[in-house]
Amino acid sequence: MEADISVIEHLIDIEQEAASLLFDAQTEADNRVKVARTAADSEYKKGYEVMISEMEASFADAKAKTQQKHDEEFNQYKDSVNNFPKDTAGFETLLESMLFGE
Repeated sequence: MEADISVIEHLIDIEQEAASLLFDAQTEADNRVKVARTAADSEYKKGYEVMISEMEASFADAKAKTQQKHDEEFNQYKDSVNNFPKDTAGFETLLESMLFGE
C-alpha cells in the first residue's frame, strides 16, 4: 500500500512538473506571438506610410496637370470670346426693334 502511495505521489509530482512546463511553454509562446505581432505591425505601418506617400505624390502630380490643362483651356476660351467680332450696330438695331417696335 505504501508503494501505491509512493507511486501516486510520484505521478502527482510528474503531473505538477508537466503543468509547470506547459505553463512556461504557453508563456514563451505568448511572448513570441507578442514580439512577432509587434514586428508585423511595424512592418505594415512602414509599408502603409510608403504607399500613402506614393499615392499622395501621384495625386498632387495629377492635380497639377489637371489644373494646368484647365487653365490652358479656360484661357483659350476667354481669348476666343474676347476675339469674337462684335456687331454693335446690328445689336442696337435689333434692340430698338424689340423694345420700341420700329
